[in-house]
Amino acid sequence: MTQHNQARKNDARRLQRETGRSYQSAVQHLRKELQPARVETVVDDRDTVRGPVPSELPRLAAHHIDAICGYFHHVLDHQYLAHHYGDWCRIALYRLTDAQEHLHLLIGTIAAHMQHHGVIPQRIASNLQVRSVDEVHKIITTDARHQLAGILGLPCPGPEETPLDIDCSIGEGIAQRSGFVHAEREATLEAFLAALYSGYPYDPTALDDLPDVTRCIAERAAGLSSE
Repeated sequence: MTQHNQARKNDARRLQRETGRSYQSAVQHLRKELQPARVETVVDDRDTVRGPVPSELPRLAAHHIDAICGYFHHVLDHQYLAHHYGDWCRIALYRLTDAQEHLHLLIGTIAAHMQHHGVIPQRIASNLQVRSVDEVHKIITTDARHQLAGILGLPCPGPEETPLDIDCSIGEGIAQRSGFVHAEREATLEAFLAALYSGYPYDPTALDDLPDVTRCIAERAAGLSSE
């Protein structure tokens, strides 16, 4: 052991002479060289991301988009009800920040779903258009994890768990199409959005992928908007 330590000291002094660094710096450099190389484990998530779309994700999106559009309607409608400038700004910002909260929760829950199903952090960060994995952790909030737990039928995680956890309850409603979820309104909204933004009737095939009932409503709505 003594000979081994002496050999290390000799190597450090030789490195010190050759590079001009301090003795302590030379010792640290040699220690790093002696450490075994770390083997990075590469996780292949391609089978997951190329698989079918889980049915709960479009339901999740439909629920939050329905809520967000409701807030947008309130903002637009208040122009006819506002008594003055400050009144309009107050209601507009209330409703828009409510919509923002829904949007952030939707984004965080989708990211948490990807994380739960083994999608690599770098892919999640890329999809979120953020620079680092650390930013992903900030986006996947406790509320998002709780909502995901409700959607997947899992216990709500963490010490915040309560019998009346609102995000878990909403998640369960999204999965079961009950509770806070307005399934018929969501389908109608999807139809009207398709009528406005799909390119129909200029592209006659734009509505072909919609369910029959939704497509019929979209066609009728497109006819009304073109009159």
